Amino acid sequence: GSNLQTVTLAANRTGGNIILAAYKNEGGRDSVYHRITLVQAVAAPAGELTVTSYSDLDSLRRCINRGGAFMYKGTAVPAGGAGTTFKVTADLPMGGGTSVNWEPIGNEENCFKGIFDGDGHTISNFKQWTREYFGLFGTVRGTIKNVVLEVETISACKSGGAICGFLYGGTISNCRTLQGTDGMVSMGYTSYNGDHRVGGIVGYISESSRVTKCTNGARIEGLNSNYNYSRMGGIAGSASSNSVIDSCVNAGDIITSSKYI
Repeated sequence: GSNLQTVTLAANRTGGNIILAAYKNEGGRDSVYHRITLVQAVAAPAGELTVTSYSDLDSLRRCINRGGAFMYKGTAVPAGGAGTTFKVTADLPMGGGTSVNWEPIGNEENCFKGIFDGDGHTISNFKQWTREYFGLFGTVRGTIKNVVLEVETISACKSGGAICGFLYGGTISNCRTLQGTDGMVSMGYTSYNGDHRVGGIVGYISESSRVTKCTNGARIEGLNSNYNYSRMGGIAGSASSNSVIDSCVNAGDIITSSKYI
């Protein structure tokens, strides 16, 4: 009838929410007819998704660290990757073969909650320096398994391990670190004089976390004698009493003046 009007829909993302607005034309200009805020939707677990290249790995990192539900390879994934398996399908040289200072997957605000399955493939050319938390992953409340990580150089400020910095109520299983050209997991020289926790596999584990069937082949060094209260270990730098380290082997040298090894 004569009351029909043309309405235009537009969507915007603000602070993680979606703002859906309807516009109608009045006197030659558009005015807001109705506005709805859709609070950030919770995506269903996405099942198994593939990581086929360094570009995929970097894309996953950016999505996790940004927080909230996200799209990965055209599939909606819940925040943190919860309930979703990300499976590596080929050997991956970090940076596509160039030198990059890798930012870990998962941070203090947005931890990784999914399952990362390396499927036995090697992630090589791994380098990091001057990061508060370090490792392929930063903070994890999920599962990391079957990862082979070839370490070139890692230098940390506070806490970390080659595979993961902090493991909170999660699991790391059947992972290996290999020694590359330098092959060093190191505290380095930093201005942070607090409680360092550095391990070949993981920096710190807590909340009933489990690390099983892992092997560290990288050298671990504390390069500054000021780190007397640092905690270092071939597998984990430090672990809470309710966490488990089982069937793991350290094959790397540990060089430090720390009181706690």
